[in-house]
Amino acid sequence: MSGGFTPIISLACHRGGKPEWSDAASAFLAPSNLSGLVPTGASAGISGLSACLEDGSLKGNLAASALGFASGPATFDAISGEMSPRPSNALWLIPNIKGKAFVDYQNDVHSKDINAAAQEGYGHVELAKRYTTNGMATDQGKLSNVNATALLANARGLSPAQVGTTTFRPFYTPVSFGALAGASHGKHFQPVRKSPSTNGRRRTMPLSLRPGCGTAHPGSRGRAKPPGARAWIGRSRMSGQTPESAMSRCLAR
Repeated sequence: MSGGFTPIISLACHRGGKPEWSDAASAFLAPSNLSGLVPTGASAGISGLSACLEDGSLKGNLAASALGFASGPATFDAISGEMSPRPSNALWLIPNIKGKAFVDYQNDVHSKDINAAAQEGYGHVELAKRYTTNGMATDQGKLSNVNATALLANARGLSPAQVGTTTFRPFYTPVSFGALAGASHGKHFQPVRKSPSTNGRRRTMPLSLRPGCGTAHPGSRGRAKPPGARAWIGRSRMSGQTPESAMSRCLAR
């Protein structure tokens, strides 16, 4: 399933930059032509934790100095047992494998699906994504997109750099619906639309009609009954009830 580590380059790509393929790292790196943003560490193709820390410290000092802040070099303790995240050779598919070679474990996409997409004319990376549903699960391709791009490149006789990646869209980490909804709760969830003449009409008319919502009483705070409630109110008037009491009974049901 894994042939190495994939740098986190989403923030740089969210700004409109295109990722750059690196044969040395066997991965897509952050775009290098963005003003105001300097990739560091793994996103810049640096391998190993110690080297990433040193690179981040160096570029962080340069950024602080450019803004007029005094800074000094950071020191880090020695890291024991550090593993190399970069494989010597990229291995996208074990040759002569029997059975299914899964690429996207959540959507059950395997290597044959990638080849089928190219054969059916869906060789573009965006079309292959929709044909196979690779990268459309909850991980949004974090575990499968690089492998799928390499397999698609092999099927088309191209390099991963020529195939490219799908569009990077926010957010990188999951965000709850509550955070997106913000203040849209309670009375703000579905605000009542009012026209400039609403207040004057309510002073002169006992009932008002909101488009698509049936008949609403001015005191109902935007609640409405279906149009059938109007006939019920008409019959209630003949029995001596006021429109206010009739509507109150409708709303209470």
